Amino acid sequence: MSENGFGQLEHHAGADAALAQLIKLKQEARKASQSERERIEFCNRLRCITLLESLFSASVFKSGWIPVEAVLGSIVPILQSRKAITKSIQAASSTSAKKSLNEKNAMVDRLSVLIKDKISKFRCNDDDEAGKVALQAASDISEELNRSLNLEQSSCCSVALITAVRCIPNAEGCEEVKQIYFNAANDWRSRKGTKIHACVFEDLIHRMPSLATVVLVEPLVSAAKSAHSSFLKCEALRLVSAIYRQELPKSGDESENSLSEAAHEAMKACCSDVVSALKEALNDAATQKSKNKDEVLNAAKNIAAYCKSHSGSLPSSDLNSLKDAVKVFRNNCKSKGLQKSCNHLADVLSDLAKEAGESTGETKQAKTPKSSKKKKSKK
Repeated sequence: MSENGFGQLEHHAGADAALAQLIKLKQEARKASQSERERIEFCNRLRCITLLESLFSASVFKSGWIPVEAVLGSIVPILQSRKAITKSIQAASSTSAKKSLNEKNAMVDRLSVLIKDKISKFRCNDDDEAGKVALQAASDISEELNRSLNLEQSSCCSVALITAVRCIPNAEGCEEVKQIYFNAANDWRSRKGTKIHACVFEDLIHRMPSLATVVLVEPLVSAAKSAHSSFLKCEALRLVSAIYRQELPKSGDESENSLSEAAHEAMKACCSDVVSALKEALNDAATQKSKNKDEVLNAAKNIAAYCKSHSGSLPSSDLNSLKDAVKVFRNNCKSKGLQKSCNHLADVLSDLAKEAGESTGETKQAKTPKSSKKKKSKK
């Protein structure tokens, strides 16, 4: 007993352990409750996605009652929601947080389908007001594209951007659209930490080939010459090759995939620059070590096929210089298969150069020399 008549309290070590265990149990219970509330919330959000899928269906778009502002205005919030959920999936580490991963992954997948398979089918009438809304939406989506988390998010932004661009009247002549893709290509080729992926350009080539030809040929050729790595140079040549590989539309075909006159002119105007980029790549020692060096040779084949079907696209000097570069590439190859392909391509380029020379009068026909001897007259 102390002087005041009260007993002195003694510290018990077991109480600390019990208190710590109690606190831990409460924390786990709180986390489990929070995780369960989060799971229920995502289940409800999944039901909302089902409603959005019904709203953004082909039949509703065909009816025309849903305004362009409602469709294009919903794209950026959907992209931001998808990115936020992806971040939460990447940050999930505790056991309780992982319980809602199935719902989160399902929601990410459903949002991707909503953008790529539902909203991407939207078409609007060509009017000035809709064009202004679409142009603003394209600008906002391009900003989201520059902040993409990964390849999948970049792919969704790419399809969403094409959806907005489709609603712009005369997109091929729109300087703002050209600037959006020019900036994307410039960022892709120059910055190591870029958020832009090659799928941005692939999607445009496959979905809107005519527009892709007009806005992408020049920046991609520049990327093939000045990208910061051999891999990106080969990727740029692969994309350029995809543009020149496109089949020409049949006569009278006015579908969306038909190439416009501006597209044909852009391909022809950049043909010499493409050959220049190919020659640099074929003569570059780093290309020989690149894993996708086959893409360079395939690009040369597609350019040769284009020149074969479009006579006069290249002068004989360009064709001969490309042939010489192919031979240099062949001599540095160890694969017999590549060497055989190079020989065949060199023969094709040689024939094309001869045809180009004959058509422009560069090749002079050898004249048979006349005999200076006079025939003796018979006596």
